[in-house]
Amino acid sequence: LSVGMYNWQGKGKIWRSNDGGLNWNNWFTPTGDNWPDAWSNALWVSPVDTNLVVFGGMGDLYRCSNAGAVTPAFPQISDWFQYRTDANFRSAHGDQHLIVSHPDYDGVTNTTVFVVNDGGIQRADNIATVTQTTGWVNLANHLGIAQFLGGAASPDGSLIIGGTQDNGTLRYRESD
Repeated sequence: LSVGMYNWQGKGKIWRSNDGGLNWNNWFTPTGDNWPDAWSNALWVSPVDTNLVVFGGMGDLYRCSNAGAVTPAFPQISDWFQYRTDANFRSAHGDQHLIVSHPDYDGVTNTTVFVVNDGGIQRADNIATVTQTTGWVNLANHLGIAQFLGGAASPDGSLIIGGTQDNGTLRYRESD
């Protein structure tokens, strides 16, 4: 169970139950500002191996391959500062909203997982081995998606400019 706490700096937690939900224990508490808020909070458990868990929030993604261990490890598997929509793309975007496995995911011949975030959609062909800057495929190229936070236009409409959530400033010019 991933719980985001509503405040600007995140500070959510991951809770785990080993008895079907009768009792819950705090399984992971983040450090830093890179964690779930009320609007970006995603958790995925492998459908074939409950020891493989991927989660993320306001920033990057983390993977636990030994979820049942006494001291599980939580390596960071994305670095949203490396996200680009050009040939320099290396990682998933930040602000995680959904993590879902391929319909044919079996953990052996199909290990594909998709992540949905403020940058669109990215794919990890092998969720067990993807790292912060390797193994990610950007599926958001040329998608016309953006959340505009503000904008302005010239009086004749030939120039329109707007600021987007986590994706920079976009400009439209009639001459383009």
